[in-house]
Amino acid sequence: MSKFQEEADRIGVPLIGPLPPVRKQDHTFNPTIAICGECGMHLKGVMGYVCVNGRCPTGLAGPQCISTGIQS
Repeated sequence: MSKFQEEADRIGVPLIGPLPPVRKQDHTFNPTIAICGECGMHLKGVMGYVCVNGRCPTGLAGPQCISTGIQS
């Protein structure tokens, strides 16, 4: 029995156990979630990117005017 458990028992409170050890980080993590079939761009989690291709198959193209088809 640890000294912390003994103290908790003595004063009548539960002991909250320590956190498990932190696992070593996997340095092989690859944030890519998809690759665009048009240009080959690697799409990763959160991106602040707008594609210049108005017909971007990933949906990353900017807004487009419905009446004229001109990309803004």
